[in-house]
Amino acid sequence: REVITKWSENPMVERKNRPTDIKEFLQMQKTPQSKVYALVKDSSKDLQALLKSAHQELKLGNTDPTWMSYVNFTNNLVVSGLGEVVSVGLQYLYEETDRDLIKENDKQPLVEVSLELFGSKVSFKPDVGPSSAKGGGVRDAINRTIGAIMNVGHLMKRFDNPEGGYIRELHANPMVSMMLSVLGESLNDTEDALEELRMSFMEYSYLWETNLDDFFASFVAEATDKTEQGQTFPNLEKFHEALTKYENVREDIAKIASPTDVGHVRVNVVPIKQALKGHVENWITIFLEYLKKLLEDRLGALETLMATSTEGLLTTIDEKSGRAELDGVMRTLREVNGEHEKVQEMFEPLKGTVSLVKKHGVKVDEIKINGKEVLDLLEEAPISWADLVSQSFRKKEEIFDPQKIEQDRIKEEAEVFWNQLRDFRKTFRDNGPFAFQGEVQEAYDQLDAYSVELVKNEQRAAELNATKELYDLPVVDYHDTKSTREELGALKRMWDFKANTNCVYADWKTKLWNEVDTEALDEQNKGILKNLRAMGNENPVMKGWQVYRDVEDAIKNMVVVLPLMNELHNPSMRPRHWAMLARICGVKSIDPSNPKFILNDIMCLNLHLYTDDVSETVETATKELKIETKLAAIEKNWAVIELGYGPSRSSPDIKAIKPGEEVVEGLDADQMELQTIFGMGKFMEFFKDKVILWQEALGLMSDTLSVWETVTRGWSSLEPIFLTSEDIRSQLPDDTKRFEGIHNEFVELMKDACNTSNCREALTVDGRCAQLAAMNTKIILCQKSLNDYLDVKKTIYPRFYFVSAVALLDMLANGTNPPKIMPYLGDCYDALADCKFIDDEEGPDGKSNKTVDTMVAKDKETCPMSEPFTMQGEVENYLNALTEAMMQSLKALMADACDTAAMWDAPGTQLPREDWLFKYCCQNDLTTTQIYWTTETTTALEEYESGQEDAVKKYLALCNDRLNKLILLVLRDLEPSDRVKIITLITMDVHSRDVVDKCIQEKTEGPGTFLWQQQLRFYWQESTMDCSIKICDFQTLYFYEWVGNTGRLVITPLTDRCYITLAQALGMFFGGAPAGPAGTGKT
Repeated sequence: REVITKWSENPMVERKNRPTDIKEFLQMQKTPQSKVYALVKDSSKDLQALLKSAHQELKLGNTDPTWMSYVNFTNNLVVSGLGEVVSVGLQYLYEETDRDLIKENDKQPLVEVSLELFGSKVSFKPDVGPSSAKGGGVRDAINRTIGAIMNVGHLMKRFDNPEGGYIRELHANPMVSMMLSVLGESLNDTEDALEELRMSFMEYSYLWETNLDDFFASFVAEATDKTEQGQTFPNLEKFHEALTKYENVREDIAKIASPTDVGHVRVNVVPIKQALKGHVENWITIFLEYLKKLLEDRLGALETLMATSTEGLLTTIDEKSGRAELDGVMRTLREVNGEHEKVQEMFEPLKGTVSLVKKHGVKVDEIKINGKEVLDLLEEAPISWADLVSQSFRKKEEIFDPQKIEQDRIKEEAEVFWNQLRDFRKTFRDNGPFAFQGEVQEAYDQLDAYSVELVKNEQRAAELNATKELYDLPVVDYHDTKSTREELGALKRMWDFKANTNCVYADWKTKLWNEVDTEALDEQNKGILKNLRAMGNENPVMKGWQVYRDVEDAIKNMVVVLPLMNELHNPSMRPRHWAMLARICGVKSIDPSNPKFILNDIMCLNLHLYTDDVSETVETATKELKIETKLAAIEKNWAVIELGYGPSRSSPDIKAIKPGEEVVEGLDADQMELQTIFGMGKFMEFFKDKVILWQEALGLMSDTLSVWETVTRGWSSLEPIFLTSEDIRSQLPDDTKRFEGIHNEFVELMKDACNTSNCREALTVDGRCAQLAAMNTKIILCQKSLNDYLDVKKTIYPRFYFVSAVALLDMLANGTNPPKIMPYLGDCYDALADCKFIDDEEGPDGKSNKTVDTMVAKDKETCPMSEPFTMQGEVENYLNALTEAMMQSLKALMADACDTAAMWDAPGTQLPREDWLFKYCCQNDLTTTQIYWTTETTTALEEYESGQEDAVKKYLALCNDRLNKLILLVLRDLEPSDRVKIITLITMDVHSRDVVDKCIQEKTEGPGTFLWQQQLRFYWQESTMDCSIKICDFQTLYFYEWVGNTGRLVITPLTDRCYITLAQALGMFFGGAPAGPAGTGKT
């Protein structure tokens, strides 16, 4: 313990009394670190020796618990000592880096850095943040120092594992962890403050980031004023504001204190201040230099003007003087007179400029122009200029007479030139290449000659005008030269356009015919025409020139020819069509198949002269190709289409034709195609024989197929009747014999046909169509006799009209076998679909095949018959008897239902309505409910009429009670058929309840009122077991046709109106058909 305590007597960090740079700081730490490292290493050896000695004396094993406890105790002492060493070092470092502690103890910063401007970035040198690029920053130095402190954990070897150290325990030490955290926060706080310092200098970033030249150019454009004479001068107020702004910036930068201490870092800001000062000086300088240069340029130009003008006015003009001397004096006078106003207005702005630059520190006495100071020059200039102007007036009077003589001479020269110019203009208009139709180069030669002459005339015109202006003569606008120049330029462009067009067309002509993309050429040609017209619109005079019309005609001809060429590229063109085209164009032959055939060969035909004939030829070729293609497709299709055969419906061992959709649709489509082709007139002439041949063939195929299918259907329908039905054979012996002949002939025909699968071959056999037509005639006779026989049966049992002829024949054929009749009952009755035969041990499958006792509806509802019914005799007779048995059974059930329904609401009843409804079929339940509702409502209305005011209300309460019980019932688990029945009853009860409620609301006075009479009412006649149905003045008896468990839709007021309307129509022996939108109650 005494050894370990010595480790932490001195911290592993030390510093000087002043800030140092990073290298010096790190070098300084090596001494204290080395001392502690040596002390720990030596202690490690001593402690290892002591522990080894103790282990030998105690004579304990390495795994002995006592020895392991002692080793752990020793390890803990070492960990504690090492933790103290690290904590002392970190504490010292924290006290030297924490901003608050440094300020409180008035300590000097630990290290020193500088803040500098590197390019466009303000940065610390060295860096102050973590993980600097080269690892040489302030934070890196602190981290290296911390790492050296923590490294003591590696110097001490563990007692329990000589290969290990205590670095992990140091990191887990609470005191060490806390000091590392606090130290990190302190360093982050200082770095944030340093970043704020750096960002404070970024406020001046515009000084180095802005492009000074671009900014100043933009500033000058905005800070420049224009005078009445068109001169530009700087806006001195804006220049003053700008200069003041940047001078203030310079002062602000100078006031920044240096150095600046931020926590443990001293920042030298002198480098950044010097850089900023240099930039702001550049900004100030560019403004001042611009103003100085303005002074030098303007005053220098004025000095030069006055010197040259003074010299020019000193020239003596007399009789011996020539034109040149007089021109020089006149030029000087003109220059002085022209510059007078500008010179006068420049003095004040220049004086203001001198004052401004002087105010901003420029020594104006150092600004010299031609050796004179700018202030002296500004004072002398107005006086000197006034003297010069006075001198010019005197000189002008002196040369008045020579000037007059020279003016007359100039006028004569101008008159002569004017006539020469008009002659040149006339020659150009008459002889220029406006209508020239020769080679382009010849036209260019003419244009060059005229251009040379025109340039000479333009130069002479310019010289004369300059002389006139010099001698105060009016200047003439030689518009002939301008017009000629414009026309000459336009004519040159026109010939250039013609030359380019000719080159394009010449290139086209060399293209091989098979490689020509005429559509692309047509688009290019349209572009050429568009450019020509744009040129003409820009200069309308061009449109009157013959050269313009020649080019336009050539392009238009090509506009016509190229589409014709495109049409001639049509693959439909055959040699006969090219021969036709050769005759039209008057040439011997045209062979586009020749590999050397080029576009020029077609252009030589002058197709634009035969536009209609060429188009007609191409149209003929196109239409003929379509016809040829269609005929080839028809021939190809019918070469592979098969007729198709399969077992007949009545006798599977006998084959019958089974034509697919492709046969029927193909015949219709191809016949339509041939009809269309035949209607194409002259285009069809080349293929006329072939078209007629196919028309006849397809017509025969269609007729044969149609009669064949008719015969097949007739034979299939009659075969089981005449060959298997003994009843029919006995009733129609002659027709049976006739059909047997048809049958044998048809079987032989099908045997022969099955050997030919191709449809066309099978349908075009000689005589087959006539043979089938004869067979069809005989089948029609058989069908007529059969239909007459069936009409007799329908008269006996009219419900046979609801059955198809095939089904009826099947029923008649199996009349003696009632089970086979059952599948057809659904066609004869609204609901009846089947009957259950009674048990019979002697019958097939233990069932009778004659007697039934239960009816089955289409919705699978069953209804018992009042007594077993036996089916025997003719089918039409026992089906009539079955209909009567059905009605009697329903009538008996209705009578029983009406009797039991009387006990619905009786006290202690064993069969309440909610149980009663399961006893009967749906039709009986609904009708009985309607009967009792009618009776009970009538009774309630009669009682109300007799003075019992609450009679109807009591009955309404009873209706609601019955309805609620049904609603509760439908919430239970029910069979689907029972659920449908109950929901139907609820639907009817809701309507009935609403009618009763309406009677109460409208205070119906008795059963005779219209509100009650308009309802559909059911009355039971117990004596006859009939149900009478009434609505308004219409009355009928219930028919007892079984309808099954079909359900009902909601009854609306519109439904009630339909009941009334339809009932009235029936009463007047009319019918009715509800019509209207969906949801209005038609169903």
